[in-house]
Amino acid sequence: MDFFNPVPAIGVNKLREVMKGPKRDDIIVLDVRQPEENQHSRIPGSILIPLGEIPSRMEELDKKKAIYVYCRSGNRSAAAGGMLLGSGFKEVYNVEGGMFAWDGLLATGGLGAGMVFLGPGAPFEEVVAAAWAMEEGSAAFYRYVLEDLDFGKGSAKSAFEELVGAEQGHMDSIREIYNNISGHDIAGATSKYRGEGCCLEGGVKLSDAKQWAKDASLDDILEFSMGVEANSYDLYTKLARESKNEKTAEFFKALAAEEWRHLLKMSKLLDMDL
Repeated sequence: MDFFNPVPAIGVNKLREVMKGPKRDDIIVLDVRQPEENQHSRIPGSILIPLGEIPSRMEELDKKKAIYVYCRSGNRSAAAGGMLLGSGFKEVYNVEGGMFAWDGLLATGGLGAGMVFLGPGAPFEEVVAAAWAMEEGSAAFYRYVLEDLDFGKGSAKSAFEELVGAEQGHMDSIREIYNNISGHDIAGATSKYRGEGCCLEGGVKLSDAKQWAKDASLDDILEFSMGVEANSYDLYTKLARESKNEKTAEFFKALAAEEWRHLLKMSKLLDMDL
């Protein structure tokens, strides 16, 4: 099984060509932003399903059609595209630059998906080890936002504090699961994902994320964080499905539910800041 789904990207000019072409009725342009964002501007003919509602509303989408997913700058849509591919949709594209690019604007520096993709033959243990390492990277990023940037106040502060604590708790739990499955400690298995190459959930390098965040707005960071949490949800849902042990499956289901709760909290914060 492919636990990490790289989503093909398409530029807005190519999307415009497709929308004007003979196959217009064979595509779906999907907006995964928040309703308030959609009210301000949207790609003509697109349908709105916010990222936080994708799992419960996938049945509204026709799997026979090509789906072009967009958001504000590309982070949320990449995460949504990965979930759709992992759920059996065959032709899914992430619209690069999102509404920023569609409106002819330059995004403030979107962060593309990383390349920590494990192929269909990746052993279950290796995927669990990668998940642990990415939890570590995500915790480090949230801690950086909280302590080093000027966003550690009010509702944002409490949200990022919760995320830091949650990711650390996930690491402890995943370590225990890995030890039980493999019979040895997780440290050796995670070494290739750590250090300078340390990644967040979703595969973005921690060093790249920190550099990008220095010039990013709170909206940008919230949107990026939503993508991180959505990628985590997607991965843990797949791990739950592939678990041979019922207790392990329930553990990953619980992790997925918590990641989704975090995503919804980020959504509410983004709504407040719009």
